[in-house]
Amino acid sequence: MRFPKVVEVAPGKVVAAGGPKTETERQFLEMTRGVMDAGAIGVAYGRNIWEHPNPTLMIRTLKAIIHGNKGVDEALEILKSS
Repeated sequence: MRFPKVVEVAPGKVVAAGGPKTETERQFLEMTRGVMDAGAIGVAYGRNIWEHPNPTLMIRTLKAIIHGNKGVDEALEILKSS
């Protein structure tokens, strides 16, 4: 089942839990933007944050997507700001 369908049929609000280990920051941020666009209210991630060279900056970047409704390119600019 695809994520938009999960959100559609869920009896309540949906948070994306985990996800595959991504090869690039762009892939990770695209996945996040995709689940937010599908209607999720947030994410619960692990290794893609904790294994990042700067987990604090990655969390700030995710916040820009989740709470600031930023796009992937805008989010990547935050990561480059370190």
